[in-house]
Amino acid sequence: MLKTLLRAAGVVDEHGRIDTFAEFQSSTLGPFMDAAELHVQEIGLVLGVRVRDDLREKPMLQLSNLLKMIGLKTTRKAVNKGAKKIYEYRLDLDSLETIDRYQKVLAKHLRSVRVHINQATDEAMMFVVNGEVKRKNRRPSVPKPSDRNAAVIPFAPITD
Repeated sequence: MLKTLLRAAGVVDEHGRIDTFAEFQSSTLGPFMDAAELHVQEIGLVLGVRVRDDLREKPMLQLSNLLKMIGLKTTRKAVNKGAKKIYEYRLDLDSLETIDRYQKVLAKHLRSVRVHINQATDEAMMFVVNGEVKRKNRRPSVPKPSDRNAAVIPFAPITD
């Protein structure tokens, strides 16, 4: 859900990577506003965030709240277009560097990632294991969510 909203806003590209050079204005966030209005209930249930009543007037406030969930901040610059002042927003480079450092530390300590496909529902589950998993037999196995030092992260396979 978050990926859908960030993609509609132009924060992430089609591959889900953060676009570090993305610029936003309230006038360019139409697809983001449409997506937020379309998924109001899901945003509340899945992300635990309330969609603002003034979303159409102040879309950057909603986007900023979503970006804070993943540790990103924005910076703004005022641009005068005739008699009207327009604010342009970009992702804060310091917060991007912090996320990059966090990602590198996490990847450094990551021991293994395993993917399990539920045959009944065709859903994928990714198991991230930080410690060694003891096996009783030599067959490869998928760790259970109850395994020590394991976290279960659901994800959807990427389709083009």
